[in-house]
Amino acid sequence: MAEDPNLNMALEAVLRDRDDLYRRLMRAERKLKEMSDLQAMKDSYEARLSEKDRIIEAKDKAIESKDNRIASLERKLEYLERKVWGAMSEKRRLPDDPNQLKLDFGESDMTPEEEEAVRQAIKEVSEYRQVKVREHEKKVPVRQKLPEHLRREEEHIYPEGYLGNEDQWVLFDETETSEHLEYKPAELYVRVTIRHKGMRKDTNRIITAPVKNEPIPKSYASASLLTELMVGKYVDHLPFYRQIQMFKRIGISL
Repeated sequence: MAEDPNLNMALEAVLRDRDDLYRRLMRAERKLKEMSDLQAMKDSYEARLSEKDRIIEAKDKAIESKDNRIASLERKLEYLERKVWGAMSEKRRLPDDPNQLKLDFGESDMTPEEEEAVRQAIKEVSEYRQVKVREHEKKVPVRQKLPEHLRREEEHIYPEGYLGNEDQWVLFDETETSEHLEYKPAELYVRVTIRHKGMRKDTNRIITAPVKNEPIPKSYASASLLTELMVGKYVDHLPFYRQIQMFKRIGISL
């Protein structure tokens, strides 16, 4: 019996489809296994995170409890320090702590010698807590002498009626002198640069004086003015707008 070519081709096609389907099934199974592993890893990671969150929460509660305990101890310590070392003034006296132990000599089991020692200790503490103001001498301010390097300008004041009638007076060499510190605002002036022209007789060449180098071309700000602005800003910490206001007060608008 002869083989049918069409049947063989159909059989090969079915086998190829089955083989392709098998490969796709295997890939799907591998992906499913990988996804299962990832889910397990995710669950394990979330479980560890939850455990760490519980540990952190427990530590936070323990820290909060310790902080409260520390704050309570600090308040008690401050109370005891003021109670022992504070002033005896009624305005600053703190109320007695109800939890503080008190001495009751009427119902105590101390011997007379111990009672006397306690009374003596209380007396010494009471005397130590008394505020004593130490006498001090009032210092009178002394005027400092003005520096010698400053320029002195003398101002002569004559007795009333002397000027114009000098021949009727006899001036003594003895005078009374006083010094006062004067302040003169900074002086601003305009430096006018005049460049002259000339011609050499031997060459008939006209030459003009060269232009002087300035810090900022085409600006009337000189090196001294810019230096003052920089010192005011970076040394005296004066912003530019404040310096501009200072210049306006003396009639200059920058």
